[in-house]
Amino acid sequence: MGYGYGGAVTVEIPLDEELLGSFCRRGRRRLRELQDATQTIVRLDRTRACLSVTGTESCIAVVQRHLASLGGPRRDVVPPVWAELMRTRTLQKGGAALARIQSASGCRVHIERQLREVRLFGPADSVALAQSLLEELQDQCCEQVVLESISDQDLENLPGLLEPLAMDHQVTLCVNASGLRVLGLRDRCGAACKELEALSQSLEEGLQRRNAQPAKEADASEERHGQVLMQIPPARDASQSSAKSTGSQEVPQQDLNIQQFVMGSSSRYACQAGCSLK
Repeated sequence: MGYGYGGAVTVEIPLDEELLGSFCRRGRRRLRELQDATQTIVRLDRTRACLSVTGTESCIAVVQRHLASLGGPRRDVVPPVWAELMRTRTLQKGGAALARIQSASGCRVHIERQLREVRLFGPADSVALAQSLLEELQDQCCEQVVLESISDQDLENLPGLLEPLAMDHQVTLCVNASGLRVLGLRDRCGAACKELEALSQSLEEGLQRRNAQPAKEADASEERHGQVLMQIPPARDASQSSAKSTGSQEVPQQDLNIQQFVMGSSSRYACQAGCSLK
């Protein structure tokens, strides 16, 4: 609905539950920032769940575009895409997946840690482009199984031993009792799998010998990251089904121990970031 006087127009913009909650929590500060940035008068109507915006049509269009960028629609992604986005989340060079998608689309991509999904923040056209680029990334990624199962004893040492190989090949390795998987771009996964299969007869000893070799010189212009995960998060539907079956109202949290590594100057490999995503 809109009405105006003397060149100014007032429109009411409905807010979804999440966006309304955001405005209610941050209140006057967020409204003031929105007014200053768009040269409009903005009032929040909590009862009717809408914003009343007064200004020129062009300024109101800016407000609408800004609100669209705050919505952050959710998109499920397959395990290899989620892993590649997580692996490249701090990278800027070498066509890193996350930076490339954000730069090309103008959309901010937030990777959920507890669920295998992303949120896309931006105008509708940017969100659509980001979604298209995510689909392209899916075609470029794969997941390959190296081992079908791993004993509890081997699990104590393997994650640390696998770190250098993950970084050298710039892939994600997921290792747990269900086995060892390689996730990432197809060509890199293929090379990593080939080396792992050659070592698989005595994986722990083979990795120890490999890691004892002199480190390769890193290209200063290239950012080389790899990560070792103990778990890949579930999709939203799977999490909700699990929550219902256990009587829980919350999405079950995964113990996703992520270790990401980058070439260090004082030692062969240095830990660049490590966090327990709960």
